[in-house]
Amino acid sequence: MFSLIKEFGIEIALRREAGPFAAAFLLASLFYRFGSFALEGGAFVLTWYAFSAIQAGLVSLVGGRAGPKTPPL
Repeated sequence: MFSLIKEFGIEIALRREAGPFAAAFLLASLFYRFGSFALEGGAFVLTWYAFSAIQAGLVSLVGGRAGPKTPPL
């Protein structure tokens, strides 16, 4: 996340990761009950990564956004 913010700025980083973050947070809050903060935190991060990868794949299938100043998702 640090590299993303450093390279593209906070606005683009938030636009890019807010959806996957919110979905992973909701899923983790509702379903992850491992009895260990480390396990639940790790599962949340992996879920966020998976949702972000799915979003990037869908955006590339649809064609992405036009314009030279918009980084690929």
